[in-house]
Amino acid sequence: MSLVEATKGLENRFKEAFFASNQCVDILYEWIGLALEHCRQHYHDQKEFSGVVHSKEVPLPEFAFPMCLTGVAGAGKSQLLKALGRLMPMRSSITGIDNTKFVLESHRVLTVKVKGSATVILESLTGQNGGISELTNVARKQAYRDGWAFLGIDEFQFITQSDKANTKLMQVLMSVCYLGIPVAYAANFSMLHKLLRRNQEDRQRLLGNVWGLFPEAPTSKDWVTMLEWHKRIAPDVFVFDAMTDAQAIHQLTGGINRAENKLLEVAFRRALESGRAVGLRELEIAYKSRDYAVYRTDIEILSKLPISAALQKTHKDLWCPFDIKPRFDSEEVFSVRRQERVGEAAIEASLNAAERNALKAHAARSSPKQKPKAPKVVPIDKKKSLAEQLKEDAAWFEEDF
Repeated sequence: MSLVEATKGLENRFKEAFFASNQCVDILYEWIGLALEHCRQHYHDQKEFSGVVHSKEVPLPEFAFPMCLTGVAGAGKSQLLKALGRLMPMRSSITGIDNTKFVLESHRVLTVKVKGSATVILESLTGQNGGISELTNVARKQAYRDGWAFLGIDEFQFITQSDKANTKLMQVLMSVCYLGIPVAYAANFSMLHKLLRRNQEDRQRLLGNVWGLFPEAPTSKDWVTMLEWHKRIAPDVFVFDAMTDAQAIHQLTGGINRAENKLLEVAFRRALESGRAVGLRELEIAYKSRDYAVYRTDIEILSKLPISAALQKTHKDLWCPFDIKPRFDSEEVFSVRRQERVGEAAIEASLNAAERNALKAHAARSSPKQKPKAPKVVPIDKKKSLAEQLKEDAAWFEEDF
């Protein structure tokens, strides 16, 4: 492959290699539970279904309170919605009691475009044109007829670039909630700050159920496992140790999936150019490169956010306005450990050559290599029967261990 082809191929493989962490599984489990409960409440038998389909009204709630999935950009919200699509039942069909064939779609996931509006969203769902009120009624009937049990909305940042977009954002969210089916929408932190400026009734409707998708903690098993997965994509190039280098790589990426992908892509490209494999040292060089500059700036700000109220006000796109905690307190761990590394580097940089040599010698003496202890060997007494020997061995094991 050419340099461009190989780098693009690596990028595509990263998109395919979705690792379902514990928090991802928790969110997917919640979504599927909402879809199952919706079906249990509104679909009982074919006779009732046939009657409702041919009536003017459908027995769906007038308003479905949505679930908001938030997280820093690149945390994997869009990938999680795609993963749900791979879990939900595929498109199928059934034949009603009057021999009418009905197409079934278990879920819908929509991506909001730059020109997205309530009307455009409803037209996309129904395939028809009209006003919001008319399209809402049509969409409700289709939702019941086609068995929509879940609706996901993604990429709202396209219509949240200005304060004027706040009203447009509300119209889109409210329109899908009036369909009466479970709804989840992905929101970046900037969008949450905008929604918090809405009236009380709007906030309670749209922000009453907020879930966070957070970067993994540097010591978590999920973080190490994801690194191992990505390392296996190009094992002849990536030679870093996913276990021992996990915390150091976390400091270079903030534990953010997109940043980790980008760092490996930059290092991968440089490795193909130089013919050198990618270890931790090469990742640190990639971190300082021009290609990683935008990510580096965000990561350095993220490391200071938990301890800086001023940065929280000026960088609302990186700071969650809700007090929702991750499974592990990853933000504080990342921030504290990064500050420790910065402090250590600053002290080391201030030393002269003699002092640095003395420091290295002291570090070598303070962490001597320990020789492994010789295992305790118990000889087998050939005069005893096998049963007697096993009993004595079991007693010895319980006593010593």
